[in-house]
Amino acid sequence: MYMNTVRSSPGSSESSLKNVSCLYHRYDTSVSFKRQCIIFSVFLLVFIASSQVFAGNDPLGLNMTGQIVDTSITKGKVVESFSPLPERVTPGQIIQYDIVSKNNSKRPLHKVEPEGKIPPGTEYIKNSAKSTGNVKIKFSADNGKSFSTPPLKLKTVLPDGTKIEKIIPPSKYTNIRFVTKSLKPGESFTSAYRVIVK
Repeated sequence: MYMNTVRSSPGSSESSLKNVSCLYHRYDTSVSFKRQCIIFSVFLLVFIASSQVFAGNDPLGLNMTGQIVDTSITKGKVVESFSPLPERVTPGQIIQYDIVSKNNSKRPLHKVEPEGKIPPGTEYIKNSAKSTGNVKIKFSADNGKSFSTPPLKLKTVLPDGTKIEKIIPPSKYTNIRFVTKSLKPGESFTSAYRVIVK
């Protein structure tokens, strides 16, 4: 999921999040990798043509939704509830994205890798990424050029030639990828991650 730069209204702490968005995925049918994107308004949850982001003849069906995560205290316990994404969000609000990936074909799909981008104006929340099934979660801090499992490290060479490594904090992650080796016909898995509005 990719979103254009968040725009703030003059004199307001609210951000307008009506943007052109893209959700990327890769899979291998032993022929080629594919990447597709669709224009939809994530924050108004308006999907084009179908509730599935990739519909029609695409072997991999993706359904992506976003919700505001609200918390309250009930009998001394923190209780979470969810509400639809509004047209505008404010700093401190938490957004959860859910992605359902399903093999709509009659043959196995291999190396299935749906990928989303942490929207500008938000930060990834550490340890919020989850997925069902046998899925490995990888992150990028360089806009999708490279992916790895945490902790992500940045190698730096000092003026004197000394090489050092710095751990990149989760707040600097830019992309997230959910990787599974294969999906049987009709099989699906659900992934989720959260961001906080800055």
